[in-house]
Amino acid sequence: MPAHLQPKPQQHPRWTIIFDDEVAFNNFLAGFANENDDDIWISREVISSFDTFGTPNQRVGRFLNLKKGLFELRLRRDPNVLVRLFFYIESQNVINFVWFYDKKKNSNANYQNKQIKIARRKH
Repeated sequence: MPAHLQPKPQQHPRWTIIFDDEVAFNNFLAGFANENDDDIWISREVISSFDTFGTPNQRVGRFLNLKKGLFELRLRRDPNVLVRLFFYIESQNVINFVWFYDKKKNSNANYQNKQIKIARRKH
């Protein structure tokens, strides 16, 4: 088949990931440092999740659009990790994480709503 008739591979933007407060995120990760390397797993999943974000291959259930530009990244690794990370798309290829929390420590719906409000205020 001629090259111009072959289907083009699916393209997706390369994302640059930044943190509104990198020190706070590092402290957050430190709470997951254990023999299972949950802190390392969280870091890797944040990066790898964006390999498919905004593409037809986006990981089902991983992202939630909270409207007004705020998104939620959901990470789960049983039995230790159930975290929520909130972000905005700052520009065409920049993701800015503005807030995060450990849902295992408090799964109450009111608490989650407070966390979302905090994330909105940080943008």
